Amino acid sequence: MLKIIILFFILSPKILFSQEADVDFSIDFSQVKEVAPPGVIYGINDLQNATEGVWRVWNQGVEPTGGLVRVWLKRYIGKLNESHIQAAKRAQKAGLDVFLTVVGIDGDSHKKNAETEGHILKPPSDVDRWAKDLARDVKQLVKRGVNVRYIEIWNEPDMPSEWDGSRQEFATFFAKCGATLRSELGSEYRIGGPGMASGWGLGMDYFEIILDECKKYQFKPDFLSWHHYGSFATDNEFLKTPSLLQEMAEKRGLGSPVPVLSEWNVSLPSPVAKGIDNNVGAAFYSALVSSLLFTPTKHALYFFLQDGSWETKEDFAQESVGAFTLRGAPKSSFAAMKLIAEVTKKPMVFVERKAALNNLTCIATRSNKKAQILVTNAPGDILRVARKYLAANGLVMGELEGKDELLKSYISDNIPFTRLKLDQDWEGPLERTKKLVRSLKRESEKNERWVLLAANQVSSVSNVRIIDSEHGNPVDSRSFRNLFDPYSDGYVKHAIADTLQDLRKQGVPANELTALEKGFTQGQKKGRIAGVTSSTQVNARASFDRIFSKMLYEMPAKFAAHPAASASSVPIKEWIRKHPKGLLVKLPPHTVALIDIDLDV
Repeated sequence: MLKIIILFFILSPKILFSQEADVDFSIDFSQVKEVAPPGVIYGINDLQNATEGVWRVWNQGVEPTGGLVRVWLKRYIGKLNESHIQAAKRAQKAGLDVFLTVVGIDGDSHKKNAETEGHILKPPSDVDRWAKDLARDVKQLVKRGVNVRYIEIWNEPDMPSEWDGSRQEFATFFAKCGATLRSELGSEYRIGGPGMASGWGLGMDYFEIILDECKKYQFKPDFLSWHHYGSFATDNEFLKTPSLLQEMAEKRGLGSPVPVLSEWNVSLPSPVAKGIDNNVGAAFYSALVSSLLFTPTKHALYFFLQDGSWETKEDFAQESVGAFTLRGAPKSSFAAMKLIAEVTKKPMVFVERKAALNNLTCIATRSNKKAQILVTNAPGDILRVARKYLAANGLVMGELEGKDELLKSYISDNIPFTRLKLDQDWEGPLERTKKLVRSLKRESEKNERWVLLAANQVSSVSNVRIIDSEHGNPVDSRSFRNLFDPYSDGYVKHAIADTLQDLRKQGVPANELTALEKGFTQGQKKGRIAGVTSSTQVNARASFDRIFSKMLYEMPAKFAAHPAASASSVPIKEWIRKHPKGLLVKLPPHTVALIDIDLDV
């Protein structure tokens, strides 16, 4: 056995660089296409907690003109929530239009505040009235300066706690609501939804029912939306979710609604996937956006811009899914956002997936004789994508209940199909799933992966930038942590210190400074602080507010300027090899590589 292992390591480099290596992607720089749809590149979810400083840094980093920001109108907590309005206006300053998601009814309890954990969001009793009230609210939001362009009817009705009723009842509600909104608002707004939790299996069955009702009530949705978390970043391309949604609508005479991925990330909190704060999240981001560019999807809204204090109290704790931490420190995903934005500002060229499996993606663009290739290796959950694939074949997944061990044995070729005691309809899909799982398993064991790109017209490689555990990954950068860690417990104590220093320069007596420091440190925001004159106290609070606000605005920019917040240039010879068929790119798991190329034509 030892001889075999030694022989493998002696031969594997020759195998790797041989002319017989499989091409992963083929790139034709002579076939220039349009610029990528900006909505896929720049869409974002904002839960009204992102600060002005974070918005400015993100705006400067990606220049997000043409995307959408998703904000909420939650009727059970108030019709026109002021914090959401302000969030929308911040996004509009960055060049985004508003994608409004509307759920719930007046007077209902939010499920988290309900008396029982099993509370389900109640449906409207009068659909026509609910839709007309929504149309009124949209017009009011527009008058307030909110640039609403998309209206998403409800959110995740296929989740148990999000809709208190049957699928048929929701479908009827959706179609009736859409028809009334169209009558009230005309064609100025894009109306659709419903933000389905899954774009495969039962989620797609749910869409079938919805579209049947849309045909019945003569409502043509402008867009159909769904969500994606976990599994592989390439699932939407692999399962053909966007194109299938359009085909389903077209078969019913409902036109070709725009596919919108209105929520996505590696995972959601509770529990969050490990790696959301580091290069794992960056690779997932790069792979998902790259993969969507090979589908008819026009908008994708990343969830979300900045970590929420309701999910985590610490920065880089892998407990919240924002691209920035609570205090505005950029995560590795921000570095990926900047790379994607840079590449896709130029026209795309033809790229074809060859031998590349689900973990790999590639996009390429060019401008005259300059070109860029972005390749990503983002491994995913093999068993989860296998189950998705089976469900996408129209199989009833409940029939697999209690058969996990048998399935493992079948995939390992230890038992025949007959031992599973399933209908014959399962045999073909299971055989294809077996091959998929085996291929992805072998791929997952490649820690030193080289990707072969068959690319024409390449003259030379001028630069290679990388995001991995050592590059473009702030959380694991010692120098970045030395900059950030003093502020990781918040800006309050630093604002207090700067305020006291400012007052000291103004000649405030030492005894008053001591009393102020004690009062501020204890969080005394209202009422008199003993030992401090009223004028000094007013001055001190004004000074603190000014300094604290300045920190919230300026510190994210300071953190984002650190080299670890961007992809890093690496020695070309260590990452690129010439091959008779094109270029070999070193691409270990959870790595993003951007290659700058000079073309000979």
